[in-house]
Amino acid sequence: MFNQEELAAALVRQAELTPAIQHIQPLPSSGITNHMALVTLEDGAHFVLRQYQWPWDNRDLNRPEKERYIHALLRQAGVPVPAIVAHVELAGRSAVLMEYMPGKNLGDIATSLPEEASGQVWRSCGQMLRRAHSISYPKGTYGVIVGNHVETFADHGSWEDKAPSWGHSQIHMILAHFQQLSQHFLPALGLVERDLRRTLAEALPYLNRTLPTLLHNDAHPWNVLVHSEGGQWRCSAWLDWEYAWVGDPNWDLVRMDLFRRAPIGVTPEAFWEGYGRHPAEPERSVYQMQINLWMASQYLSGDRHLPPTYEAAMAYVDRFDEAVRDLRTRLT
Repeated sequence: MFNQEELAAALVRQAELTPAIQHIQPLPSSGITNHMALVTLEDGAHFVLRQYQWPWDNRDLNRPEKERYIHALLRQAGVPVPAIVAHVELAGRSAVLMEYMPGKNLGDIATSLPEEASGQVWRSCGQMLRRAHSISYPKGTYGVIVGNHVETFADHGSWEDKAPSWGHSQIHMILAHFQQLSQHFLPALGLVERDLRRTLAEALPYLNRTLPTLLHNDAHPWNVLVHSEGGQWRCSAWLDWEYAWVGDPNWDLVRMDLFRRAPIGVTPEAFWEGYGRHPAEPERSVYQMQINLWMASQYLSGDRHLPPTYEAAMAYVDRFDEAVRDLRTRLT
């Protein structure tokens, strides 16, 4: 067994940093998956210790190697992400030491920013996500990034349904969330299953029409650091690429618009100006459906991490028949 001090010391040695550790301070609001701490050396230099946890039932994603691989791609594309300077495995636990990036979580300060500063920072965040989405993959590539390679969702999740494309995979996930809700929580949903399946089958070609790119897959305002420098607000880092996928960039745009830890309102127009566009239709409506079904299932299963997101998801499933009809109108 080891403690955090031993872990930090091992990382500092591997990074060949000569100053000794002065103190280690846990970082608040660091998400629900990992333990984070600020490591300060005697010369005043700061680094972030990220100790990986895996509370889920499915296989881990070889996240230390994955984030080293993805961060290198992103830095080459001009996306601000921290450099990973060391990685250790101790007693079956993985941890990395990362460059400290200045800034505050956008979600924590979004509602307090003056109008001009708000526009600057949201626009900058959109620009940086667009750069990330410039990292493209060959047509037909899709799935979960595990270490430094891509596994299809079906292979990684050992699905019986092999889901031969990005679009097939998204439809598989929608139906899985739908069945979870209709069989365990909201049996009345079953009345629209036939219409849902027919509508999703018609939507399939649209889901496969965009060339695949790197996806953050957990894009929301609390995974962005922002910073004021010289009177200008900018995105100082896009964080937490550990769940990254390869697929349709519209997926990230919809997640960015829907995921909320606190009620900060809709994504401002400045973000879409920075990115260069809004999510395309009908892709937006399909991914909105998937996210809301998923979040409603999470909420009814007892999860409480994202109150505004769950509230919106429950309102969505309350009128799910309307959502299916609305999606159908976007296919014509």
